[in-house]
Formats: sequence, structure tokens, C-alpha cells
Amino acid sequence: MSAQDPSAIIAALWERFRPTVAERLATLEEGLAAIRAGASGSDQAIRDAHRAAHNLAGALGSYERPEGSVVARTLMAELGAPRPGADTVEALIEKVREHCV
Repeated sequence: MSAQDPSAIIAALWERFRPTVAERLATLEEGLAAIRAGASGSDQAIRDAHRAAHNLAGALGSYERPEGSVVARTLMAELGAPRPGADTVEALIEKVREHCV
């Protein structure tokens, strides 16, 4: 069995995971739209966005993107607030997105 570079393996896995990342980013955008429409933190779209941020926090850490994981956890905290701030959520989504490219 030949030894492979762990970074290359992680990069290949990340490429396979990209469609899921795109889905999670879309879920975050849906949550942001719900916030902008006046929804509270208990709205289903915001709860779904919270779950997507949670999943991205774990994935980004696993795929050698620790800074993105930290931002996703911050986003999770904001989405967990009774009244998440739309501008804050939007800025955090953009930061998470930067770590997903």
C-alpha cells in the first residue's frame, strides 16, 4: 500500500463535499431572507440555517479550514439568538462563504 499525502486526501474529499457545502450555504441564505422578513429565531428557516451553520462549523474544521469553523460557530450563535441581526448574519455568511472556496 502506498502512502498518500494527507493534505491531498483531504483536498479530494473536500471536492466531493462541495455540493453539500453549496446546499448548506443556500440554507443560510434562506435563513437570512426569513430574518429580513421579520421572522423570529424560532422560525423553521432560521432553525434550518442554525443547523447548516453547525454542520459547516464541523466540516470546515475537519477539512483544514479552522478559521471558517470559528466563523461558522459565531454565525451559529447569532442564529440562535431570539432576534438574529440581519446585517450581522449576512456578514458572517459572506465570511463563511470565503472559507468554502
